[in-house]
Amino acid sequence: MTTEIYQIFYNEETRGALDPGFIPLDNSRSEHPDWLEFWVILNFLQTHELRDDRWYGFVSPKFSHKTGWDSKFVHDTVQRNDGKSDVVLFSPFIDELTIYQNTFEQGEWWHRGILATCQTAITKMGACYDAEKSVGTLYNSVFCNYVVARPSYWRNWRDLAVRLFDLAKHDVWGVAALNASSIHDQKSLPIKLFVQERLTSIILADGRFRTYVPPENLAFSRYEGAKREFLVTCEYLKQTYATSGDPYYLSAFKELRLAHYAHGFYLG
Repeated sequence: MTTEIYQIFYNEETRGALDPGFIPLDNSRSEHPDWLEFWVILNFLQTHELRDDRWYGFVSPKFSHKTGWDSKFVHDTVQRNDGKSDVVLFSPFIDELTIYQNTFEQGEWWHRGILATCQTAITKMGACYDAEKSVGTLYNSVFCNYVVARPSYWRNWRDLAVRLFDLAKHDVWGVAALNASSIHDQKSLPIKLFVQERLTSIILADGRFRTYVPPENLAFSRYEGAKREFLVTCEYLKQTYATSGDPYYLSAFKELRLAHYAHGFYLG
């Protein structure tokens, strides 16, 4: 089994901080710097022939800072799951994945209006996904595109990414809506960056890809006490709803969340 996991860098400073267990991927001369890491990933997928016997992944310079994991952990995790899964998710910020119904609701909390923008983009891209009603779990959602997967996943991602790129560049609605700005970490960034981060949620929604999540994330081992208990319960309720379709579990998730908010227990 061969893995090709690339770590993106922007300049000599970020190149010098790369994990030597990842393959450096140069984004210092991007043709579309406003797309940040999205463009270098898409460009790679458009200019390289992916081999079906390999795993591919792309991470940012801040991967270890955001996740607490290094390249050895990533490679070992993928190695253990070769033949058992198609996609391995190394998401950071799993509390944010868990307390919201899906990544689009999470985006709406931080960037008002983005849910409607995402749904319009999804429709224009020809994808079948309900951004308001779909339920996300740790098994079908990720932040930062921290995904290591088989070529079949990346071909799907590439196809959606091309449509999104074209929307933002050529579509009258897209040029205005997707290039509008929103504040993130005290920076003004185009909305399209937050839309592209949620492409994985669309791709994994129908369950055609077998996904794996590191046990450390499933156990919420970075959290303690009431916060950890709350996160574990939220994830359990959403996963049970996703597998059973029983609306009781989705209602219980929403009620639990409201109860915690009422007591000032906010995680965002």
